[in-house]
Amino acid sequence: MVLGDFQVCVLFLTVGFVLNYNTLDAEFTLDDKWSVLLNPVVKSTHLDWHALLSRDYWGNELSSPSSHKSFRPLTSWTFWMDNNIASSTHQFHKTNVVLHGLVSFLVYLMTKKAGFKANIACLSGLLFLVHPIHCECVANISGRAEILGAFFSVSSVLLLMHFLVEEDKPFWSTLVFLCGLCMSLCAVLSKETGIMGVMVLLLYAHSHGSPNRTQQKAKLGILYAWFILVLVIRVSMNGGKPTFSKFDNPLLETVDINTLYVNCNAFFLLLSPSI
Repeated sequence: MVLGDFQVCVLFLTVGFVLNYNTLDAEFTLDDKWSVLLNPVVKSTHLDWHALLSRDYWGNELSSPSSHKSFRPLTSWTFWMDNNIASSTHQFHKTNVVLHGLVSFLVYLMTKKAGFKANIACLSGLLFLVHPIHCECVANISGRAEILGAFFSVSSVLLLMHFLVEEDKPFWSTLVFLCGLCMSLCAVLSKETGIMGVMVLLLYAHSHGSPNRTQQKAKLGILYAWFILVLVIRVSMNGGKPTFSKFDNPLLETVDINTLYVNCNAFFLLLSPSI
C-alpha cells in the first residue's frame, strides 16, 4: 500500500511525537541559558528588530570581540515566538519536535523528486526521522538552529530541483526559483551551515537537469553566483574573525591523534549509533 503525501506527513508527525514525548517536559539546560534565558532578544515582550539583527545567537552584540558571530536571527525569532506564546519549556520542545517531523517529510518529498519510488522515499524520510543522531538537536532546545536550518535547506533544494529539471511557464519557473533562493537565504539565517544546501543542489544539477544545455548552464551560473553572493555577505557581516575559548571547543586547541579519533568516532556514530 502506497500512502499519500498528506498521510505520510501525519505519520511522520505522529511518530516524531511518540519518539520524543519524553523530552517535552525537560528543563532548560546547557546552551539554553545563553540562547534563551539570558538572551535579551528572546526575553523582550515586544520584538526588538534592531537587537534581533545586531546580536548573535547567544545575545551578544555581533561587533563585540567576545561574539562567536553566530548570526541566526530566524532561530532567535522562533524562540521569541515560543516565549511569548508560553514561556514553559514544553512549548519550546513541542516546536522542535514538530519541526523535526516536517523536515523528515521534506526529505521524503525530496527523495521522491530525485526519482525514487514512493515506498523508498517514505523509508528514507522515516529513517531520517528516527535516526538517533538527531536526538541532541531535537531534545536540546538550542538545537533548533540545526532543525530550522535543515527545514529551509531541504525546502530550497526541493524547489530549486523543480526549477532545474521542469520546463514550466516563465512566470511559474521564476516564482519557484525566487522562492528557492529565499529559502536558501532563510537557511543561512537559521544556521551558518545552511549555505551547504546550495552546494548539495549544485552537485545534483551537474548530474540532472534540463536537456536544453544553454538554459541549464544559465541556471547553474545563477546558482553559483547566488552561493558566492550569500557566502560573501554572510562572512562580511562578522566584522572580524570569531574567537573561541578552549572551553567552547577543546579540539581547536590541539590537532593530534585524539582529534582524528573524535572525528572518526562521530562518523561511525552516524552509521551505527550507540544507545
